[in-house]
Amino acid sequence: MAPSGKIPAIDIDGFKLFESNAINKYLATTNNSSLYPKDAKKQAVIDAWLDYASIHVGSAVGRIFFNRFFAPIVGQTPDQESIKVGLGFLDKYFPYP
Repeated sequence: MAPSGKIPAIDIDGFKLFESNAINKYLATTNNSSLYPKDAKKQAVIDAWLDYASIHVGSAVGRIFFNRFFAPIVGQTPDQESIKVGLGFLDKYFPYP
């Protein structure tokens, strides 16, 4: 259903949709969930955070995850610089104690 052939994707009575953010918004809207309010400004704030997580956080986590877990499985040498970039982003924007 998705152009990339990957999940997540849903098919609800013939209505096909892909991408987790779109699916979440659709399900929240069609079920009158307070998680995705009707107010356009509130939606915009939620959309901004969804995009931030998908684009920026997802990229950082993807770098780390691929290089620490998948690269060794497929016989590739982990790219330490890529891991450093991913960890640097998370350390800067998601500091932990």
